[in-house]
This record gives sequence, structure tokens and C-alpha cells, in this order.
Amino acid sequence: SFPDFNPEIFFERSPLQLQKIFNDPDAPLLNRGISASYPPGSVFKLITAMAGLMSGKIGLSTTYHCPGNMRIGRRIFGCWDTHGTQNIFQAITHSCDVFFYHTALAVGPQNLYEYAVKFGLGRYTGIDLPGEVNGFIPSPASRKAKRNQGWFDGDTANFAIGQGEVLVTPLQAVRLMSVFANGGYLVTPYIVKSIDGKDVSSNRRRIQPVPVNRDYINIVYRALRGPVAEPGGTASILNIAKVAIAGKTGTAQASGGQPHSWFVGFFPYPNPKFAICVLLEHGGSSHYACMITKKIIERMIEENLL
Repeated sequence: SFPDFNPEIFFERSPLQLQKIFNDPDAPLLNRGISASYPPGSVFKLITAMAGLMSGKIGLSTTYHCPGNMRIGRRIFGCWDTHGTQNIFQAITHSCDVFFYHTALAVGPQNLYEYAVKFGLGRYTGIDLPGEVNGFIPSPASRKAKRNQGWFDGDTANFAIGQGEVLVTPLQAVRLMSVFANGGYLVTPYIVKSIDGKDVSSNRRRIQPVPVNRDYINIVYRALRGPVAEPGGTASILNIAKVAIAGKTGTAQASGGQPHSWFVGFFPYPNPKFAICVLLEHGGSSHYACMITKKIIERMIEENLL
């Protein structure tokens, strides 16, 4: 989490230094990994894909044509490119918005909400750190209850691609990705294993199966190699020789500046041991999150951690 701070200033108790860190507009005391939530953008398309597969609304043979946009109601919803005909593998590889607009409209917003919750979004992860927030997953019911407002197809389209009211923490995003890496299990992350030789992690090692078909988990797992390895993949910069990486990019529109830049993935493929999330707050294109991911993994290779 950046900007960071030197914890020694709290021992030194210098009023000037403390005032400076408390008043810093960049909020260095905020642990952005667990205490800040952001629109996930296209990372959320994994939820839309699983909701479509589980409901039977899409399958391996399902295709949608992407002309670069789609009319929904009275509005035109754009895609970031013109992709032509796309199946689920191609749509994840190219991050085609139109494919996921169609999928979400077929599935419906309540199903999107329910599958997001099943994959741990909008809920605390239970990590052993203070200050965790739970993010937010919208639904027609919550909007009606809180604002007495209706839900429209345009809201579903935004929901499908992780925009609108959707908010997740970076830790929730990497936990979501780990479900595909580990074959369908939602894990409780923890930091501290033992204190003075006593294991204190046993009550935190909760591993629960996500109630979905493992065949569909495997479909998305295989599709996640595409953004890195396939021509035109949105994370092709990560197609490096020494380790095979899989994952999903996101460029999430955000108020107050440039989009947030995401990469969430796992490696080495096909037998992953690590899951990773890089988020650049108002970082622009997801390309920049991929660049930092590449530097991290190359450093891991240099230090023989793989």
C-alpha cells in the first residue's frame, strides 16, 4: 500500500511529524489492500461468466457479436474495441464488454448479486488485521430498500462489467482469483501463523467450497490464460519466458480522475502456487498494472522464489 510511512514516528512522538502524516491528503495510514474499496471493472466479468454458466444462459458454444457497442433501452453502451464474434474464451481474453452485457441481461441482476456473494465479494474476508471494509455489491432489493428507486437494464449492463455501484477491496479481488486457481475453494487469508511458538492460525485456516459446478470453474480457469498467452490478450505484456501467468485485467472508470488500473492473476500456470493483485489507484490503463506485476514476478524469479 503506497504511500507508506515509517512506523517509528509513533514511538518518537514528534508532534510535527505526526501532524504531517495525519494531514497528508494521500492518506498514507490507509491500508488500501483491505481498508479501501474500488470499482473492479473487468475483473468482475469472472462473476458474470460464472453466473452465465451456472444458470445455463451461456455455454462453450455461445457466441455474441461485438460491433463496438450495444443499445440497451435508450442508451448506447460502448465496448473498448470492436471484437466481432466472441465466445467465452475470446471474451475473457479480449475483455469484450458486449459479450458480458448480453450474458448479464440473460442472467439478471439478482443472479449476479448472488454469485458475487458466493465468491466472497461484499463480505469481510476475515483476515487478522484491523480496519477491513466489506465493499459493496448492489442488488435491486438493496436499491429499493435504501433509495426507493427501481433497477433498469442499463444498471445490469454496468453491473456486468464491474462498474456502477460495485466496490471491492484488492484482497477480495485476489481471493476471488484464488478460487479459480485452487479449483473452487474460498480461503480465509491470515498474516500471523504463530506467536512465541504457539500456532494461532488454526482458527483462521477456513477453507470452504464455493457452491458451483467445478467444470465451470475449470472453464474460467483455462480462459484466464488467454489474456496473457493469446494474440490480442489484454495482459500480453506478461507473456514472459520463465513463468506462465494467467489472469484478468481491469480498467475501472472512477470519479475524480483517471480510471483505476487492475491486474489480478495467478502463476505458474497450470499448477499455480501464487495469486497476485496489483491495483493502481487512478493509474489509467490496465497496462500499467501489468507492467508492475511483471516487475514483481521477475524479481521473484531473480530471488528464486518460484
